[in-house]
Amino acid sequence: MPLAEVFSLLVLGQGKSGLDVARWALAHPERVSAVTVYGGGTSEPNDATRALEAAGASFVYGTEQVEGAYDACVTCPGISEFSGFFKAGREHAAQIMGEPEFAYRLSPDNWIAITGTNGKTTTTSLTGNASVGVLSIAILLIVALIFLLLQKDPTRK
Repeated sequence: MPLAEVFSLLVLGQGKSGLDVARWALAHPERVSAVTVYGGGTSEPNDATRALEAAGASFVYGTEQVEGAYDACVTCPGISEFSGFFKAGREHAAQIMGEPEFAYRLSPDNWIAITGTNGKTTTTSLTGNASVGVLSIAILLIVALIFLLLQKDPTRK
């Protein structure tokens, strides 16, 4: 489901990535109507959260009980999809996703992503090598086609 042109945003977690999502949201008021960050059960205000609050974000500290209704929820990597916190976010948002999916949905381009626990480095290397090979073949075919076209050009002497 695509994101609406303008949406309210719930962020679960106030770690680095959660705060980065909040910063992005505040920098894009044309897309995000409101941003609320639930820090989690043991969360407390800090300098970074205070700065974001001063810029317009709402923060809720010391709880995983989410309230309100949101168009989208972005969860931080440390929050298990099996946790009560995640469930609370899902119950109060029309859609829930992690940061990579959020970024993908905002991007005008298509992506290729390699995820998982084991084998990312190997898979990325193989994919990179294969794409270089495909690009090399494509360039050779283009050069060959140009050469053939030049050979058939009747105005060429």
